[in-house]
Amino acid sequence: MTPDQVFSIANAVALCAWILLVVLPRQRWVSGILAPIVMPAFFALIYVAIIATQWKGSAGGFSTLSAVGMLFSQPSTSSSAAGKYATRASTAFRISRWCRACC
Repeated sequence: MTPDQVFSIANAVALCAWILLVVLPRQRWVSGILAPIVMPAFFALIYVAIIATQWKGSAGGFSTLSAVGMLFSQPSTSSSAAGKYATRASTAFRISRWCRACC
């Protein structure tokens, strides 16, 4: 599966979840299970899959500060863009849980 396909699928799933969250905000399964648990787990799995498939070919690593800097100094590729999207989408759905607690 290409990074573009991963992004398209993740984007469609996120859009459906956001629509459910807007249309059915008081449904416990939407605001209590789907948004704060299922969606972050879905995006976490995507992120882990991207890291697992791209780990060997990347320069840098997590062992030293300079290795981490090397990871972030590389130009963005489709895989890293899809990974960044998955991270941010997961965070957005976790934040929706806080919004639910306030309203």
